[in-house]
Amino acid sequence: MLSVLLIVVAVLGGRGSSDSSVASLPPKSEINRIAFVGLDAHIHTVDPDGSHPRSISSGTGAFTWPTWSPDGRGLVFSGVAEDETGNLRTSLLAFDGASGDVTELFLGEPGVRGLLAEGVVHYPLWSPDSTRVAFIAFTSEGLSLFLDDVRDSAGPVFVMDQGPLWMSWSPDSQYLLVHRGADHFLVNTLEGIRVNDLGVRAVGYRVPAWKPQGGIITLARGVGPDRYTILNARVVGNGLDDPEPITFLREIGFPLAPAFLWSPSGELLALSGSTRPVMYLGQPLMVYRDLALFSDSPKAQTLLIQDNVIAYFWSPDGDRLAYVAPSRTASALRWVVVNAADGERWPLVDFVPSRDQLTMFRFFDQYAYSHSLWSPDSGSLVFAGRLVDDATAASAHYSLARQESHIIVVDTNPEPLTYIIADGTLGFWSPR
Repeated sequence: MLSVLLIVVAVLGGRGSSDSSVASLPPKSEINRIAFVGLDAHIHTVDPDGSHPRSISSGTGAFTWPTWSPDGRGLVFSGVAEDETGNLRTSLLAFDGASGDVTELFLGEPGVRGLLAEGVVHYPLWSPDSTRVAFIAFTSEGLSLFLDDVRDSAGPVFVMDQGPLWMSWSPDSQYLLVHRGADHFLVNTLEGIRVNDLGVRAVGYRVPAWKPQGGIITLARGVGPDRYTILNARVVGNGLDDPEPITFLREIGFPLAPAFLWSPSGELLALSGSTRPVMYLGQPLMVYRDLALFSDSPKAQTLLIQDNVIAYFWSPDGDRLAYVAPSRTASALRWVVVNAADGERWPLVDFVPSRDQLTMFRFFDQYAYSHSLWSPDSGSLVFAGRLVDDATAASAHYSLARQESHIIVVDTNPEPLTYIIADGTLGFWSPR
């Protein structure tokens, strides 16, 4: 067995209701909590053992993709409902953990329908200081980027459109680094919004990164047809100094489609490339053929993980990397954990993800900045789907049906325990 399955089923009463015994929980109850999308299409929060449920969304409609603020005091999430005329109405909503209030940050244009990806109405990204939300929404101009200061009622400010758009915040909450098409932009969000084209072009990769310290950005630059180099550059004013290739990295040719994430300490860069497409339960899924951990130190060794990798996520303490790989069991995926210090690896559990969970894996390098699957203490993971044990026949057929999806917590030790804490399609851990 890959794990000992300790099943803890939480019966979530009063979903979508305003039960005062639940709604009156103090703000501190949102510390070390899991926000999830229930099978009722409402947003709930719950303790990691499935206890103390709290309903966040209410009313009619469907709600999804809860996104914690970095201070753990609030959430934003998407809602879709019919208005009085029968037309669909999309909105981005904010939950204040202190007051329990839900307010509307953004209302979609009448008659404009579109998704960023399957099941994704908006993509929100909180600033590290939890004061503002940058978000992408579908408008009459296509995918558009907005910025909202949650401390006031002024409403969101338009930044740019003509997506697709990929972005990350600077650690000091001043800048947004945006990759749109082939171009990179530095958006200064203080004293008004100033957008500066950095003059660095690359297609075929998605999300640029900020190193956690030093005002340094990491991005890919095209150096020929389907060829890239990975660069570090320091932000100076609203521009960059001369970008330099990262130590140990060299230009790599086709079929590299790089993705990269800095560890929270800024000591290691996880870099993957050389993708190949596979069909997974009827959907295209990209699999990376290599994953490497690089250090800025010229004396450090590069750690190469030789495995098929679908998605990966750093633990909050930066000591471990959890990645998703194809399982030997038909139609299943597997969680694997790597010790970043010595490369020791161990499997956790086999599972079939929910459709929304699979969407997160497909765009993991963006969602890693906004939606945490790791617990704040780096000891557990949360995910949505169905567990698969070793006794499952290899010929078994699995579906991504909504009614078969659970919210699952698994320890990340070599002998993990696995818990089912609720029924739902997406679950994310609070940052604190």
